Amino acid sequence: MSADAVTLAPRRRALLALMAVVMSGAATACNGSSASESGSSTSSHAAFVTRVDAVCQRAVDAHAGHSFPLPNFDPQQPNPGQLPAVGRYFARYGGLDTVSRELHALKPPSADARSWQALLHLVDQMTANAAKQISAAKAEDVPTFVRTVKVANRLIAQINRSGGRFGFSSESACSQVFG
Repeated sequence: MSADAVTLAPRRRALLALMAVVMSGAATACNGSSASESGSSTSSHAAFVTRVDAVCQRAVDAHAGHSFPLPNFDPQQPNPGQLPAVGRYFARYGGLDTVSRELHALKPPSADARSWQALLHLVDQMTANAAKQISAAKAEDVPTFVRTVKVANRLIAQINRSGGRFGFSSESACSQVFG
């Protein structure tokens, strides 16, 4: 999870609200299939979304009960002395590498394959950025840490736009992991 996702609850709620709007539009478009296609594609998609959400729910459950140690932390202007605690927290409870591996292991219905691969590409970028963020925090490297926060914000917005198709709604576990 990015610094913003953990420490800036109002911003997170705004992002989750945006995802709800995206999700409502994606639900009507579903996977771009015509109404004449069988319900099998829709049920396969729904089953896949359920598996995606289960992966994210495990990450949410693993993080539950471990509140962020610095309630007044500002990721845009961090105090260098606080960064090691942030790095240790993210390393211990962030879990994006595990979520990414589990999401990659899922096999989407063929109608969802291209969109799923595009979303996984964003997830991989978020995971790599999180690793840089942890390293920068542990090293008290403020400029690099702030850059990773900006990258995370950009990726969160892209994931929010792409994720609606796979059940990332304001209530979903995946929104909690990536929003």
